[in-house]
Amino acid sequence: MLLPLSVVMLVRNEAKRLPLALSILRDRVDEIVVVDMESSDESAMIAKEAGAHVIAHHFVGNFDIARTPGLRASRNEWVLVLDADEEVSDGLWPLIEHHIASRTADCIRIARADFCLSGFAPHESAFPQYHLRLFRRASVDVDGYSGLLHTFYEPLPGARVATIEGVYPSRCLLHFSNPTLFTLMEKFNRYTQVEASNRFVRLSRPWFFLTSLLLVPLRAFLRQYIMRRAFLDGYRGLFMSFSWFVYEWMVHVKAWEMGLHSGRYPSSEDAAQKMRTSVRGESVSHGAHTPS
Repeated sequence: MLLPLSVVMLVRNEAKRLPLALSILRDRVDEIVVVDMESSDESAMIAKEAGAHVIAHHFVGNFDIARTPGLRASRNEWVLVLDADEEVSDGLWPLIEHHIASRTADCIRIARADFCLSGFAPHESAFPQYHLRLFRRASVDVDGYSGLLHTFYEPLPGARVATIEGVYPSRCLLHFSNPTLFTLMEKFNRYTQVEASNRFVRLSRPWFFLTSLLLVPLRAFLRQYIMRRAFLDGYRGLFMSFSWFVYEWMVHVKAWEMGLHSGRYPSSEDAAQKMRTSVRGESVSHGAHTPS
């Protein structure tokens, strides 16, 4: 029997991953809700052909807020929130079924194993990190959720929260997110743009910007490599730790770029026009020479 469970999945240009993800879920749960965030590929069509209920949503940088229409549209009491690059391990399914049947908790925290660069770095990724992904829809604050980056829906007061102990690789979510450096940098480029906007007011103070430009990226690297002991993960741990240095550096540079454009992150056309304007300004300040 299929689980009386709605899987809510947010996608954007996931045509390559969706067929496998949906085929696994189709044999497990009785409803899949896909929120398509203006995909330019065939993601929406693939989801519809797989029998999913597809909801169109405009693109937002703080993407988690786009899950809300999917949660509201789901017909089951219990909801499991997944991304297209996440899979439920075989040993986790029976525990999900147990919690739904027993009703001893309203919200369930599940461990996630974050993969990167063709493998898994357990120390750098701080496994097990727990995420509230399985819950009774009436037990989370759907209406009050603001969709800030790296945040999630919170349990309502009085909701009973339980945790499924994470065991790799049998009892966790398998997150195949960043297989290559190319895909990791693509994600960083999206995330840092949102982070720069969120932090712009603070980073626009010159003294704070200069101080944090030196300290925050270094602190990010040391947190991963030393405090989380990523050095035990070999080269993968070293490279992933340094990527967080790059992440924070990108946030600061993008905030600086916003300062050049009145607090708004520029398009390539805006930046090119500013460069042309600067050339014209330099020509005027140095005097235009007309050949005789």
